[in-house]
Amino acid sequence: MATVYLVRDLKHDRQVALKVLAPELGALLGRERFLREIRTAAQLQHPHILPVFDSGEAAGLLWYTMPYVEGESLRDLLRRKGKLEVSEAVRLGQDIAGALQAAHDHGVIHRDVKPENVLLSHGEALVGDFGIARTARASSGDQLTQTGLSLGTPAYMSPEQGVGERDLDGRSDIYALGCLLYELLAGRPPYTGPTPGALLLQHAGEPIPPLRRARPDVPGSLEAVVAKAMAKDPAERFATADALRQALASGASAGPPALAATALRRRLAAPARLLVPAVLGALVLVVAFIYLAPKPTPTRNLVAVLPFDNLGDPADQYFADGLTDEITSRLASVSGLGVISRTSAARYRGSGKTVKQIGQELGAAYILEGSVRWDKAPGRNSRIRVTPELISTADDSHLWADRYDAEFADVFDVQSRIAEQVTTALGITLGPAERRALATRPTTNLSAYDAFLRGGAAMPSDFAIGGPRIVSGLERAAAYYTQAVQLDSSFALAYATLGWTRLFLAFYQIAPAENLRVAEAAIGRALALAPDLGSAHAAAGYYQLLIARDTGQALREFDRALESRPNDADLLTAIAAAERPIRGPRGRALAYAERALVLNPNSTFAGLILAEIYLDLGRFGAAEQLYDRIIDRDPTSTGPYVMKALVYLLRDGDTVGARAVVRGAAARVDSLAVITAALTAPRISSPAAYAMLDPPYRHAWLTLRPSAFGDDTALYAVTMAYAYRMRGDSAAARAYYDTAERVARRRLRAYPLNPSPLTVLMWTEAAQGRANTAAAMLDRMLSAKRIGYFPERHAWLARIALLARNRTSALDELETHGWGTDVTVPWLCVDRFWDPIRGEARFQQLTNSRCPAKDPRD
Repeated sequence: MATVYLVRDLKHDRQVALKVLAPELGALLGRERFLREIRTAAQLQHPHILPVFDSGEAAGLLWYTMPYVEGESLRDLLRRKGKLEVSEAVRLGQDIAGALQAAHDHGVIHRDVKPENVLLSHGEALVGDFGIARTARASSGDQLTQTGLSLGTPAYMSPEQGVGERDLDGRSDIYALGCLLYELLAGRPPYTGPTPGALLLQHAGEPIPPLRRARPDVPGSLEAVVAKAMAKDPAERFATADALRQALASGASAGPPALAATALRRRLAAPARLLVPAVLGALVLVVAFIYLAPKPTPTRNLVAVLPFDNLGDPADQYFADGLTDEITSRLASVSGLGVISRTSAARYRGSGKTVKQIGQELGAAYILEGSVRWDKAPGRNSRIRVTPELISTADDSHLWADRYDAEFADVFDVQSRIAEQVTTALGITLGPAERRALATRPTTNLSAYDAFLRGGAAMPSDFAIGGPRIVSGLERAAAYYTQAVQLDSSFALAYATLGWTRLFLAFYQIAPAENLRVAEAAIGRALALAPDLGSAHAAAGYYQLLIARDTGQALREFDRALESRPNDADLLTAIAAAERPIRGPRGRALAYAERALVLNPNSTFAGLILAEIYLDLGRFGAAEQLYDRIIDRDPTSTGPYVMKALVYLLRDGDTVGARAVVRGAAARVDSLAVITAALTAPRISSPAAYAMLDPPYRHAWLTLRPSAFGDDTALYAVTMAYAYRMRGDSAAARAYYDTAERVARRRLRAYPLNPSPLTVLMWTEAAQGRANTAAAMLDRMLSAKRIGYFPERHAWLARIALLARNRTSALDELETHGWGTDVTVPWLCVDRFWDPIRGEARFQQLTNSRCPAKDPRD
């Protein structure tokens, strides 16, 4: 929400903390509203409240000052100790509760109680950051925040705050303090999750993990106090912060929160209030920033369909998997239901984990599991037996179970009945269109359907990230889908799936002409057979995005597909990836990317797209966490390592840390592969790659061949030119620039709108001193890529000017730059590209002399 500077107050000759609000937050609050809130905060006088000294506006930025506390935050203390002694935790909790009560008495709700906002001075707690508080007593006509404004941190947000309720009171802060107390005692927050949405979902509907299980020496009475503070329903919490303080002081048992079934049902039935319906719709409410764009349709429950056990012939495993996928697909067509992607759920086959563990890891409230037996004994009709059961992950209770014995010909009826029973058990009312979707029979040819199921079993997960294994799976799947449409020429779903399977094979340059011809015909046939089929429109969208490069038409097709496939994580990810460069990350790109990762939490591709959006927003910590999560799941993938190293450069200018990340990657995978990833990953330019590579790796850079760049000779040559330029070998650099230019011009004549040769020519033109021509190339490249959101344009123009040896123009562009996330002040400090102007006074003014120390190896 803000950047904090340590400054000297010249008038009083003292050090103070200066907090400058993020421009987005300042613009939303407005100067007058902000100053009114600060005046309210300045009235708070209490021994455990960090006071506000001054406030104002400068250069369009809103700021306020507070005392500089020499000590540490409560977060620092937790990092050192892990967990606190019970007496220390209780004492600090009393201090914080006293501070909150004083604020609440003045009508101020903190809204962001967390360890980072509690400073420690001589062992006592000082609660800070009341500067963004909302005046609770403000009349509805004088609201200081807009509807839906949600400030806070997901790990500590009350259920009502997490869904953006307007009428918060002090009990929301009490809930956050309960979470903080839990962490002080247990050494970890009560809930953890991979995304803000997953955390909000747990706060809304998950029971409080027993504190004494994590910390057995906590008295039962204290556990009850924390549990009462964290009650889901505000009415069941302590009425005031002072009541919580007294309970902590006396150690009196308040009893566990009585979350009665009737109260839970009441809140589940209130769509404007808490729990799962609103949480999934609000998972993209701003946490550190504000998100007010239109949201995806809210969902009531999040369900994971685990792979059904195959009790028959092992060769029939594909049928059990296919049945699981088909049930998942039918449930995913229900707009009031959230369904975990098959690729994430499939990872739990034979995992041995409990339902509760799986639910916590996936963020799912319910698990649907079961078994399948396909009896194909000769001499009688083929029969299937399916035994599904729906289980609550909160308490392992079985909500519904049944057994279906039917002939194979009735397999679609079995799928429909299972899906309908699940929605009935969860209290979801189906609309006419949803009933039709659940009852659909995609084909009357059972042999064709068998081939279709075999194709689904061959389909790889996360196919969008490519690779030999992915391509092999796509080829096998395509063969089965081809067989399916040969057996049934009216099988629209098989045509649609065949179309996008062949489309991706063409995209990966596997017999591109033939695969593209088949893809076009299959997608066209699917749309002719079923004009409203979501899968057909999704395939058409991928065609427009990847082949026709018409992003606008692609998004229209994706939106049409989303109408019948609201829980398709791959589709949501595709929309986010397509929207981001056109309209920026703050619209539905962020919304859909976060929702996609909730529905498909184990997807590498969805994680990478969301991390890219977090980088756009400058949310470097969130991006780093996602990269760590992907690395933990797949330590042999090189891309996440170098993207994490990029975070170190952009956020901190930390070349030492970035290089340590790359060295760690090289210890796990081939070092040349890591170097290649650093040179070819999205967003990572040659300067960034140079900064994150140790000197030996830079030398290895020179040994690479064009094959490392996918045989893109132009890209290879321009990258090598930069390496030699940094070594001071201008002759070699010039030779490589010449090669890059010749190859790029030849390619551009063949493909006039291909952005890759345009980008290469931009740099070669600049290297030859033709900055104006290079700038025109940049705009042409952005137009070719249909990029409407590119806040780093001035930074790129500055690089072009400096490469063309025009220092003044480079400085002009840097001073004009809006400081996007591809060029930050810390990165500006350490990027050796800028060495020719580093000594200029204008450059030093840009960095405010805040540059970190250089790595001596540079």
